[in-house]
Amino acid sequence: MKKHKQRSREKLGKKSNKKPHRKPGIKATGDLPGSRMPGGPFPVGFLLAFAILSLAACHSMAGVQKVALGYEFTYEDPGAASVSVAGGFNNWSATANAMTKDDKGVWRVTMTLEPGKYEYKFVVNGSGWIADPDNPVVVGDYGNSQIEIDAEGNLVEKPTVRKFSNTPLGSRVAINGYFRATYPAQSEVAGEQRLRLRRPDHEFNMDVNVKASDNVNGSVRVQFDTGVGTLQETQGKLYSGHLNLLASAFDTKGYYNEEVLSFDEPLELLGHQDLRGTIREEHLDYGRGAQGAIFAMHGLGAVGTMFYTNIYDFDRFNNPSTYDNTDTDVMGARLTKELKPDLVRVGLSWLRIQNGWWVDFVSGVNHSAQIDSFKYVTRDSSDWFEIGTADQTLATDVRFMLPKKLLCTVEYAYWSWKAAWDVGNKDRLEGTNPANGAIDVPLGKDSGHRFKALLEKNVNDKLDLSISHEIQRYKAMEAGELYVDFRRTPFVDPSVNTYTGIGSVPGFTIQEFPPLPDRQNDVTELDIGFGFGSLRGVIEVDRTWLRRGYSVADSVSPTVPSTQTNERWRVAPGFSLGLFRDRLTVGLDYEFIQNDAKGQFFSSFSITDQLYASQFYDTRELIVFGKLNLTQRLAAVWDVRRMVYEANNGQVPPPDDSYVSPYFAFVYSPSSSIELRLGYHVSPTYYKDAPLEGRGNGRQVWRDTYMWEHGADMFAAERALSDIRMITLMGVISF
Repeated sequence: MKKHKQRSREKLGKKSNKKPHRKPGIKATGDLPGSRMPGGPFPVGFLLAFAILSLAACHSMAGVQKVALGYEFTYEDPGAASVSVAGGFNNWSATANAMTKDDKGVWRVTMTLEPGKYEYKFVVNGSGWIADPDNPVVVGDYGNSQIEIDAEGNLVEKPTVRKFSNTPLGSRVAINGYFRATYPAQSEVAGEQRLRLRRPDHEFNMDVNVKASDNVNGSVRVQFDTGVGTLQETQGKLYSGHLNLLASAFDTKGYYNEEVLSFDEPLELLGHQDLRGTIREEHLDYGRGAQGAIFAMHGLGAVGTMFYTNIYDFDRFNNPSTYDNTDTDVMGARLTKELKPDLVRVGLSWLRIQNGWWVDFVSGVNHSAQIDSFKYVTRDSSDWFEIGTADQTLATDVRFMLPKKLLCTVEYAYWSWKAAWDVGNKDRLEGTNPANGAIDVPLGKDSGHRFKALLEKNVNDKLDLSISHEIQRYKAMEAGELYVDFRRTPFVDPSVNTYTGIGSVPGFTIQEFPPLPDRQNDVTELDIGFGFGSLRGVIEVDRTWLRRGYSVADSVSPTVPSTQTNERWRVAPGFSLGLFRDRLTVGLDYEFIQNDAKGQFFSSFSITDQLYASQFYDTRELIVFGKLNLTQRLAAVWDVRRMVYEANNGQVPPPDDSYVSPYFAFVYSPSSSIELRLGYHVSPTYYKDAPLEGRGNGRQVWRDTYMWEHGADMFAAERALSDIRMITLMGVISF
């Protein structure tokens, strides 16, 4: 299994196993809610003009200083028609102290004031009340600026405070964001010499951050994107956001489409999410593609967190631009208590994932033996039924410090799952009209146990060690039961019952699988992180053993009991090294995976499924990367990947021995807020639906998109990735 978050290829290396300190339960930062706006003509020039105007507004200047005749207030805004200063010194009159503008657009007024504290604001154009952007001291419920004059008539210097606001819109408002333009040109088929200019992509993101008080703050991101529809169309939406309410004993957070929460326990029940197609694990918090609320309590050495969320955009294999509202609810709670501070801590965790999908039995496309039997026995007249699933985990963990500062954590979890037809659309009456009513037609249930022990040791500032072992045991489902899930892969298994026309998502289907066998999984992981000078590295060694035991009654293909096992070894070293005072950075990531599969895997674990198949091929992946700073502003970067698949246990050999995808780019950055990048081949970094700096699953997203658009398998996607010729010019301006 992948471990160790990779911060960046330039700084690969030592990773502390200690969690960063933050207020428990709620992530303090984030970018509020959004909904799709219909695409339509929306000139990119408008976005650029809007960004420029926002930047211009951020450069207004103001301030107060002592001069010969008193105290001079200044405010720079060349476009304002009038500016005055109002405050406690003039009974908050908007006209008593008008300011005059000099030839540079700076408004000034000098006033005589006695010693004391004074609150004030600037009044722009007679109606805009604006706090002093150059005064970090903000007080009161209205966000007034404040100055203090001592007995000698000097302005009292306040300790340097990081100013929240960067705009004259108000001292409690800060605006930032970025504009990214991407211009790709690529070959259409292998061997083609011509590079065809593809559709440009312009993306504008603006974050509006509001700090109403020390206890109330929020943020909303507005996004405009020309990457959909025709060239003239633009998608505009409220992309993400949050609202925080902070109190002495509890915190509350409402959020939309933000990474906000992870459980800090060995089994990593919530969060710690990984991106497919990367060697290192990203440990991303849960929350992207979801919306909900989090409530955290803290006191007496205990911390409690509860949350309820709904996933509106599930990451499944289909058109990447489609919102996959799978109608999935995720809820949970975690409680931790320090019995002995820094020595013994206990924790309890609960997680429930539930789904509800309405299936149409009117059209005649969908059929269910269970529903047919239920309607025959009960004479039920419903023609739409909801199929529901519930996945639930209850866990307890203990963390304690052993001698020599060896941190040990153990956790036990009980897991259960069930599925049933639970609602019909004509099973009760509201007056004389039929309405949704509860029914109970069981489909299947399952349960199991998990146990994990984790040892962590920070030897010194140069070496981190961790080793863990997890045991998973799940019993077999009963004969005649069904396992139900929505389709997550590009291929439909013809041996299972499939329900189509689910919800409003194109291609969304529900599948009923034969009963799952008893399953046993043992996972052992050893992680070493080290750093010596400019050398940073990791070494990861994992062993995973799994067993599937089928009886005659619940097997699919064999007519006799069968057992399938697989022993999987993974070795993944990586390092980066800075040379010549970090002018040159070089490094590599390597991952070797070997499987020893015995018995034929079929049903929901079938190696004929393209995404599952990759788990049972032996693979060797090597990535060599680096960066050379040619000048202070110009750098060359490279990231070359070589992938090898090897068949085992009777698998179909891959059509090619290896696949190579090289990426090279020149990066010009005249300032920290501007970057121009000219790159060759598919970038390993993916920038859509990601932070400004992007994420390292660019090649995986490209392969997934190719498979979706061409109906291809993973080897065809690998070959296309190797053969493609692409040049991309990308520019980014942040503010």
